[in-house]
Amino acid sequence: MIASHASLFPLLEGALAFRLPKIVERQPAALRLFNGFTEGHPELVVDLYADTLVIFDYAATPQAEEIWPGLVAWYHQRIP
Repeated sequence: MIASHASLFPLLEGALAFRLPKIVERQPAALRLFNGFTEGHPELVVDLYADTLVIFDYAATPQAEEIWPGLVAWYHQRIP
């Protein structure tokens, strides 16, 4: 099960802050924004392919309806 927003978003924030310069420079065309396997939440991976955000949910019980809309909105507010 993907952890609550309270524990997940600080990890996402740190990962995005580290990668944001590459996004602003528009290089590379594909970038892993969050690698949950190494960044604290192995059930979640987030990639950016050009302007397309791809969320991989590896939880035993996928959490799409509960978590994904919030993730999409969160990234939409932060990615230029």
